[in-house]
Amino acid sequence: MMPVQVPFLIKELGVVGNAQTGYALGTVMLVGGTVSFNFKRIKQRFTHYQIYGISFLLLGIGYGLVSYATDYITMFPGLIVAGLGAGLIMPNSNLCLVSLAPANVRGRVLGLLTTFIFIGQFLSPVMFQPVVNMSSISQGFFYLAITLVVLATLSLIRNRRLIQPG
Repeated sequence: MMPVQVPFLIKELGVVGNAQTGYALGTVMLVGGTVSFNFKRIKQRFTHYQIYGISFLLLGIGYGLVSYATDYITMFPGLIVAGLGAGLIMPNSNLCLVSLAPANVRGRVLGLLTTFIFIGQFLSPVMFQPVVNMSSISQGFFYLAITLVVLATLSLIRNRRLIQPG
């Protein structure tokens, strides 16, 4: 959603130049990269399911905040929170899949993960546009926020221990 839909949301919020759109997306990537860089410390405390739950929750809260933004500046807190969630998903997905897959198929499994990420980015506008047509981009982010909070709840219920035994 971030690289594909945020530029359209920014346009919906008002007249903003290309540089501002780049700053917004760059902020998400910087926050996500910082969290990903520190993933090892997070993984020492939480299971894969818990990290997915936390990631979905952060993305849901971030998208919820973004959906209520009234201008370019008020969108940033949501982008930062969503960036935190996005920064956890990639290393968690890679490590989870590598941990589960036998050594002889790990490359194929990671290739499939990458394939699905790109297909998801391709399909995002196709699947999101009907929601936008019925409401707005902001409302679409709100509906996605609700979905992500539900996914977070399910992921966290799936693994009730909040901290791994050390």
